[in-house]
Amino acid sequence: MSDPRIIITLGDVNGIGPEILLKFHKMRPDLPILCVGDRTALLYWSRELGLPFHFEVIDLNVRYHPEPRTVSAVAGAAAAQAVERGYEEAKNRGLPLVTLPLSKEAVALSRSGFTGHTELLATLDGKTPDEVVMFLTGPRLSVVPLTRHIPLSAVSQALTVERVVRQVTVARAWFGERHGRAPKIWLAGLNPHAGEGGRIGVEEVSTLVPALIELRRNGIDIEGPLPADTMFATGPAAGVDLFFGCYHDQVLAPFKLLHFDEGINATLGLSVLRASPDHGTAFPIAGKSVASEKSFAAAVDWALPH
Repeated sequence: MSDPRIIITLGDVNGIGPEILLKFHKMRPDLPILCVGDRTALLYWSRELGLPFHFEVIDLNVRYHPEPRTVSAVAGAAAAQAVERGYEEAKNRGLPLVTLPLSKEAVALSRSGFTGHTELLATLDGKTPDEVVMFLTGPRLSVVPLTRHIPLSAVSQALTVERVVRQVTVARAWFGERHGRAPKIWLAGLNPHAGEGGRIGVEEVSTLVPALIELRRNGIDIEGPLPADTMFATGPAAGVDLFFGCYHDQVLAPFKLLHFDEGINATLGLSVLRASPDHGTAFPIAGKSVASEKSFAAAVDWALPH
């Protein structure tokens, strides 16, 4: 068997992760993959879907019989364990890491306070969650949410000058290394009409403008704060490379509207290159052979060395 070119973590085996991996393998059988996960669960899905596999597996020895469309503490714990082992393998081997979807709810049944792949990988990499960037990209749009999986009521407090400066700086540095040039960056305001100078909320005046001033002092060209309702309509034609928004749905809603089947999610600022499909476990369709592997294939292609 050829040396692997990429590490894949299996995700929650009660969801669509194994299905899209097996469909991808059928499409790209010659790509050497190293999968980290429970072999028993993978064999179950291989038999159920009639999709054989011939790639190497690091078996977690959970011996779990999948329960499709079910939130399970055992499956959640195994999915998180696969990420931890997958990260180690990727770092030790100098390979990219692609993670299949896990269920935050399922993982949280065995790990209190768990909020997602991004935060777990940051911890494994010896960083705080604020030091890494959640980056989503597709053919027409690339976005960064400055805050991630927190309630809307907590966004204003979490949105600090330091966080904005750090997130933009990390993303800009990565973009320059990958593309060999500085990106064109736009930043959305938090409030409607970007606050209208403080008449509709104060976060633009108190946080975003000071952050922009500091970023520009540091040599980073960035425009904002801009009204989010028009920024995504006009930005692509203006050649914007990176759109920053203040909260998850502010950037994920337009992104998924355009790139639901082909967008990817990556974590910038880690010592390993990590990507994932831009969707979740999709429990309602697990085991029905209707899941699309397009986003996963895009994540693999993005992560592989070019």
